[in-house]
Amino acid sequence: QGPNGTLKTTKAASIAKAYIEMGLTVCFVSSSMLMSEFRDAMGRGKPEAELFAELNGCDLLVIDDLGKENPTTWASTMLFAVIDGRCGAMRPVVVTSNYARKELGMRLATDGDVSTAKAIVSRLFGMTEMVEFGGGDRRRHG
Repeated sequence: QGPNGTLKTTKAASIAKAYIEMGLTVCFVSSSMLMSEFRDAMGRGKPEAELFAELNGCDLLVIDDLGKENPTTWASTMLFAVIDGRCGAMRPVVVTSNYARKELGMRLATDGDVSTAKAIVSRLFGMTEMVEFGGGDRRRHG
């Protein structure tokens, strides 16, 4: 967790690379792209279960920029299903976000689905260790 440009995605990619080098499978997706994948699957008539199976079947799931997706009730429901599936299978997840725990809960509950937002945040913080990234935006030039 930390502000923009503090190397959160870079660190997550390093973890993913280490998994791949060990011969393990990794799913690396931004939270916005994850929601897009679910919408596309629905549009093509592909069962959501196939996408859930892929996300829950990989050895490591990385969700980048959690909280950047449009926080609708539907998005919260899909995100909960993914996180709950990983948690239930005791499979590792790396999540990057600009939001701290309380802020993330409020962001995910923007559409009014407070209960699901709380459940997502509770599971995430129960199954992960939070690492805070600080400093200025390292992407700035000059």
